[in-house]
Amino acid sequence: MWGIIAMRLTQPIILLALGANMAGIVKVGNIPNNTSQLNLVSGNPGNQLARASTNTWFVPTAKNWANVENANVLRNMLTQILTNKLTVKQAAEAASDTITSILNAPS
Repeated sequence: MWGIIAMRLTQPIILLALGANMAGIVKVGNIPNNTSQLNLVSGNPGNQLARASTNTWFVPTAKNWANVENANVLRNMLTQILTNKLTVKQAAEAASDTITSILNAPS
């Protein structure tokens, strides 16, 4: 799902917010972020994953993703935005840098 994590965090936020971009995201092997476009997923195990996604929440499969969640990077980013401490762009870039650092750290 998060194959796009290598992009700057500002871009995935925009892509995930716009359902029209789901076709492109699905085309590269990801599950859409909404149930109305699960019909775009095909193949095996794609169909099984699409069905399972209606009852669960997928997380990135990166080996260090748990460290990203434990560091509350996304929560902190949203807090900085909602409290006007940083602009959306500033907070997203800082979060992206932190996520990149955590994901690339030795496990």
